[in-house]
Amino acid sequence: KALPEQQPTQEVPEIQKESVQNFISTEVSENFNKSGQSIEHIAASKFYKAYIEPQELDFVLYNNEETINKLEEILMADLKFKRKCPGILEEIKKSGILQEPPKEEKIKEVIIPEHIPVRTEESTLSISEAEKTNLAKETITANVNFSELREANIAGNRKRVEAVYEDFASHETESLEYYLQFAEITKGGVEKVNSDFNSLVKRKEFLESQNDDLNEKDKNRIEHAKKMATITEKGIDYSISNLDWYGSKVNMKQTSEFSDVKRSVDNLLEITKEDEEKDFVGIATDVTFRRIEEKEFDGKFFKLLENIKDGYKTKVKYEKDSEGNLMREFAVPKVLLHFEYSDIGMFMDILEKSKTETNENLKKDYGQSPQKIKYLQQIIHQCKILSDFARRHENNIFRRYNAIINSITELSWENEDIKLALETSSENKVSQKLTELIATFDGIMERS
Repeated sequence: KALPEQQPTQEVPEIQKESVQNFISTEVSENFNKSGQSIEHIAASKFYKAYIEPQELDFVLYNNEETINKLEEILMADLKFKRKCPGILEEIKKSGILQEPPKEEKIKEVIIPEHIPVRTEESTLSISEAEKTNLAKETITANVNFSELREANIAGNRKRVEAVYEDFASHETESLEYYLQFAEITKGGVEKVNSDFNSLVKRKEFLESQNDDLNEKDKNRIEHAKKMATITEKGIDYSISNLDWYGSKVNMKQTSEFSDVKRSVDNLLEITKEDEEKDFVGIATDVTFRRIEEKEFDGKFFKLLENIKDGYKTKVKYEKDSEGNLMREFAVPKVLLHFEYSDIGMFMDILEKSKTETNENLKKDYGQSPQKIKYLQQIIHQCKILSDFARRHENNIFRRYNAIINSITELSWENEDIKLALETSSENKVSQKLTELIATFDGIMERS
């Protein structure tokens, strides 16, 4: 007997552009039109206005991997956005524009002719316990911030952290022999060098003793955090000095253990000027692993403000410049550079790859990383606001902060990235936070 004409499969209606617009709230639209944001946000705003606002996309902006992959394809195909693709995606994720997928997505129903006998159990779609577990995991993943996923991955990957740390953690300034090189240019000579070295050893022992009362789990966690901080310091050193993030005239080096432990300066940024003179910035790194709102960050910055207010200058000692020349003790303008987990992951990648790849290849992969502008924005803005703060409190360290701004300005004449960082330095979220902290600090001083 001839079968009756089969009924068509029920189709999922094609997503119209109007349905995309329904997901774009007024709040999200206003967010993308705000001024005074980061470079990444500005680029994301341009993408929003070019593709999302005029409804050029033919898919719904769900918060899932499929949507992110589609957005990435569009960004990478457009030369205006290709270089800033990772930063734009991060801004889109933070904007609130990505909507959670429907909790219960209906599976396409196939209508079967009535005359065909089908057992009930065969036509019933069942989900196994394993599938339910996977669905639950996917739902959780869709609701977790992307950066937090990367954080968990890096924080939990202790073997990888240990391996990178072991390869790059060596510090030439741990031995007395290193410090004795400076005897001839140190007031007090060998006796003073020995005294400084002994005070360094005692300080390190004291700091290590602070963890004696902790349980083993807490000790391991603190040690792990220290190793990630060291990786971050090594990573940014390598990126600036070997990958020429800011050009060949800008270098960065890890400070001596004396400057690190006794003066709380982790790195020195070195800028060589046209007349071959050098300006230096003392970098105190802050790897909070969470967010800029953490109280620990506030405390570090308040300490720097208090020192400036009280007339102190941060001095580094037992340092060499990028060419290996010994330098006498000198004062440096100090800034607090903030890093996040995503930064640590990138630096681990760079350091690992540096063992097998050439710097030229690494420049292609990381030369236009959004982080390089973000860090320079922080340095520029802090030099500006701390110069003003130091001048108001009659500390002449303001001159050194100004000297850094002038040197960076000269570099910007031949470097568009540096020029952009100068123009947008106050738009970085860390910069905005620091401006607020100075206002808070001033208010506390007025009331006290």
